Amino acid sequence: IKKSVSGTASFAFTNGAVNGVNVAKMLRDSWNRLKGRPVSGDEPAKTDFAELLGSATLTNGHIVNKDLLMKSPLLRVTGQGWADLPKNTTDYTATVTVVGTLEGQDGKSIEELKGLPLPVNVKGNLDNPSISLDIKAMGEALFKGTFKQGAKGLEETLKKGLLGGSKSSGSTGDSKTADNPLNPLKKLFFIA
Repeated sequence: IKKSVSGTASFAFTNGAVNGVNVAKMLRDSWNRLKGRPVSGDEPAKTDFAELLGSATLTNGHIVNKDLLMKSPLLRVTGQGWADLPKNTTDYTATVTVVGTLEGQDGKSIEELKGLPLPVNVKGNLDNPSISLDIKAMGEALFKGTFKQGAKGLEETLKKGLLGGSKSSGSTGDSKTADNPLNPLKKLFFIA
């Protein structure tokens, strides 16, 4: 039967859960590892959704899906890939975008991930597939965020030091490190 299944299918589920993986915890834990912070404790291995939609084409037991859409208050997931029923294998990529606050039991959220599309790969045996976050993509997001923060700090330093910046009203102190136009790079390079 698995080798002969052919046709098309579509599905629409509301208010359910995908069992076996907690995508929010996976994102939080991976992000915390990259930042050198501890990972969160045990949580149920399920990902709740408000809506799960998609369609598939089946040819001799080979299923192809190109339009998965999962929505929850926390995440948006799109996906595409295939599953081969006769060989019992899959290769699927789901792209997860955080739209809510990824807050763990410790109360720490990771707002840096909001809006960034992060690929989750599902590969291997259908009975027990390997589900993993693309750490390279997350590392690039981390670098991008760090670069943005560094660039913002550099921009503020240049505005204050080179362009005179805005002085706080009522300040009568003669701070040489903040407002000295002769040494505008002192804060940037820590020049003594």
